[in-house]
Parts: sequence; structure tokens; C-alpha cells
Amino acid sequence: MNWCSIFGGTLTICLPFLQVYWALCIYSVLLGFAGAAAGCTKSLAIVELMGLDRLTNALGYCYLLAGISAIVGPPLLGLAYTPKQVHYLIVFIVAGSLLALGGFLGLPLKKLSDMEKRKRKGIAKAEEKEEGIRNEELYIDDIPVAKDANTADIIDEFQEDEDRNLA
Repeated sequence: MNWCSIFGGTLTICLPFLQVYWALCIYSVLLGFAGAAAGCTKSLAIVELMGLDRLTNALGYCYLLAGISAIVGPPLLGLAYTPKQVHYLIVFIVAGSLLALGGFLGLPLKKLSDMEKRKRKGIAKAEEKEEGIRNEELYIDDIPVAKDANTADIIDEFQEDEDRNLA
């Protein structure tokens, strides 16, 4: 998906330099394929990065941001065009650069997601290990006593009773 955005951005930067009809047709086909590939792989990438349980929220945020950029982008690019310019060279360079920049920013997401999953898994294992230690059985005079929040109190009472019996 990211490579499709980078490829589409590069094509858009090159668009003002295409002067013949057949070159514009090739541009249109390639940009169409890049956009279709990015659209098809969006939900797959979201599931891989965020998990299936977060797919609907993540897609909603993606479409929200796409809508905001569709509303805000054209007026901002319109500000980049001045009547003194012969053609829209700067507009296409800015638009293509932003599209490619979005693709480049998305490249490290998989590694960041994997690091976050490993971190969560490590925390979960540590908590599980700690929980296992807390739930071990203690034996007082060969009588099993479950270790819980009140175990310290039970052990203290037992030791006090032992001390009294010895005295």
C-alpha cells in the first residue's frame, strides 16, 4: 500500500512533463493501478497492523482523514497556483510530493506494530508469571494454604501462634 502511494506520487510529480496523448494515457493507467492496489490492500494492512477487532474503527479513521484531505487539499493547492505561472508545475510537484511523503511515512508502521505487539506480549507474560507466583500454594505444617492477598496475614498469625507455643 505504501509503495503504491510512493509510485502514485512519483507519477503525479512527472505529470506536467508529459506532453503527448499516449504518455497521458499510460500515466492514467499506471495511476489507476496504483490507486486500486492501495485501496484493495488498505483493509488487509489494517488487519495486519491493528488486528481484526479494531478493523472497523481503523477504517473509519482512515476514511475520515481521507475526507478531510479531500475537502482541504484542493483549496490549499489552489493557493499554490498564481496567475503569473504558465502552468501548474508547482501544484503537481506539491501534490505528488505529499502523496509520496504519506507512503514513506507508512513504511515503518509494520516494524513499529511488531515492536508494540512484542512489548505487549512481554508485559502480558510478566503479569502471567507474577500471577502464577501469587497463586502458588503454601504449606504450613503440611496443610496447603492458597497464597492470596491475605496470605501474609495467615503466615503472621501462624508464626505468632508458633512463638506463643514455644514460650
